[in-house]
Amino acid sequence: MTQENCKEMVCALLEDSELNTIIDQIITSQYVSNMLEDTALEKYIPRAVLSVAIKKEYERFRPVSETGISIEESIRKALSM
Repeated sequence: MTQENCKEMVCALLEDSELNTIIDQIITSQYVSNMLEDTALEKYIPRAVLSVAIKKEYERFRPVSETGISIEESIRKALSM
């Protein structure tokens, strides 16, 4: 697999994800709507919303096989160095 093929497959997974829908649901929730009114928090909210959405979507995409889990852990370890 080339780097370009990998990128294309990752992009296809993102297109299949529900990330945009999840972000919309989070932003329109009453809790976040109330937070959006506080201008002191405005620079923090987008990152927090994205983090929550990614964590939620991760549950759908996380590896379920031993091989997938091992690959994910290897990538995490390599990138944390």
